[in-house]
Amino acid sequence: MDIEKDLTPSREGDRPPYADRWHTLSDWMRVNLRSKDQRFWSDAYPHTMTGIAVDHVAGVPRGWTVHLCVDDGEAIAMFYPPAEKPGTVSVVSRPDDIAARMDLYRRYIWEPKDLAAEMWEQREAA
Repeated sequence: MDIEKDLTPSREGDRPPYADRWHTLSDWMRVNLRSKDQRFWSDAYPHTMTGIAVDHVAGVPRGWTVHLCVDDGEAIAMFYPPAEKPGTVSVVSRPDDIAARMDLYRRYIWEPKDLAAEMWEQREAA
């Protein structure tokens, strides 16, 4: 779905585009809009966790499963070892400001492998 074509923008002053349709958007679309417009980071535009599976992440050992999620400005990477090695490893990134959160959401959409690899490195360094 092309957000720009399928929804009519709001025409109400300082309200961001699609504000009147926020409740109808999928979480992925909400993440996309939050990555582009800081006005969507107010409490008026709630967002629930969105996650994707990411394959072939640099640095992650073969056989591991990677799930990358975003939730209200946080990125959460969950690394699941192969079945013969029980356990789950999660790494959370919490940017301090709106610009960093917008960048995190942009990377989640357009560079999920790079973001997951960076979070794997963060896990290894801990």
